[in-house]
Amino acid sequence: LFRSVDALAVGTSLASAQEAACWAAAVALLEDVSQRGLQLNSISCGTVLGGCARQRRWLEGLALMEAMRHGAFSWPSPGTEGFNAVLSACQRHDWTASLAMLCVAQEWSAGADTVSFNTVISAC
Repeated sequence: LFRSVDALAVGTSLASAQEAACWAAAVALLEDVSQRGLQLNSISCGTVLGGCARQRRWLEGLALMEAMRHGAFSWPSPGTEGFNAVLSACQRHDWTASLAMLCVAQEWSAGADTVSFNTVISAC
């Protein structure tokens, strides 16, 4: 079944799960397709991170970022939008986590933008 599924279909499924506030299903799908060897893009990863942030699951978002960072799955960089979603979620709960994620964003190829810096400044 998964051999016939492409990144677009997975992205659509992830976006649907996010809209339905099913962040856990989106995370499970992301992990499953990654383990099956489907190459994911930064949009798919950012969608899941954004869903975690919207559902106030900032710890789960941080855990996913750490998994991506350490290569636990074949996930690309989540992109600036993915980092900003996690920064926004952390902003409400733990300013030190926001600051740490900003440092990670700068080290990683995604980089940080004005939104990233403003989010961390607001958290402090």
